[in-house]
Parts: sequence; C-alpha cells; structure tokens
Amino acid sequence: MVKDIPADVAYIGGIWTEGVFTADPPIFPLLPTRSIIVYFTLCYIFTSRAYTRGRETSSRLLLTYSTIMFALSTTHAGLGVRELLDGFVYALSSTPGGPPVYYRENVFPKRKAIYIFNVSGLLCFGFGEEMGASG
Repeated sequence: MVKDIPADVAYIGGIWTEGVFTADPPIFPLLPTRSIIVYFTLCYIFTSRAYTRGRETSSRLLLTYSTIMFALSTTHAGLGVRELLDGFVYALSSTPGGPPVYYRENVFPKRKAIYIFNVSGLLCFGFGEEMGASG
C-alpha cells in the first residue's frame, strides 16, 4: 500500500484519468473528442425543424446550456494541460525542489472553480427541471 504519493505523480495521474474519461485515447489523450461529438450532435438536434417545432424556447435554452457546459469542460481540460506544462517545463528550473514542490505549493483555483461551476450548474439545472416537472 502506498503511504505517500508525490504531488507531481498524483497530478499526472489525475490529468491522465480525466483524459481517459473525456477523450478517445488513440486520437489524442487530452482532446475531449467525445464531448465534441456529443456537442455537435446536440446542436444538430436542437436546431432541426423536426425537433424544434413547438419547442423553440426550450431548444434555445438547451442549446445555450450545452454550449456553456462544452466551453467550461474544454477550458477545464486546457487548464489541466497548461498546469502540467507549467510544473514540468516552464517552472522546472525556477522552482527549487522541482515538480513535487511546485504541485504541493500551487492549488490551481481557476481550474477547480471552473469544474465546480460546471458540475453544480449541471446538478442545479437537472434537479430544478425534475422538481418543476413533478411539482
């Protein structure tokens, strides 16, 4: 059993895990290709005449919400790659102790805030719709 995982190893493992769950690894490990496919499929559905007939308002709302979530998830993945580059390339020589010290000292609030906003928005929107539909 591992008692203490170095911060740099844990960070690489976390970014790799995010890449596996949001991307097709043979194409490119950190590009959210499944998200792109789902997003453009939703754009097609929410703008097609067959779906929007009589549902123009809800289609616009869902398309706007999908666009915001897609932008937030893509920004989150991009910031993860940027933080890897910062720790292992750009700040390597300027941080005494190297990447383990860099990742222990930095908490990356921007990426965490984007993730929390994206997930809480999803939960609030989903639960709000369920409560409104059943009440």
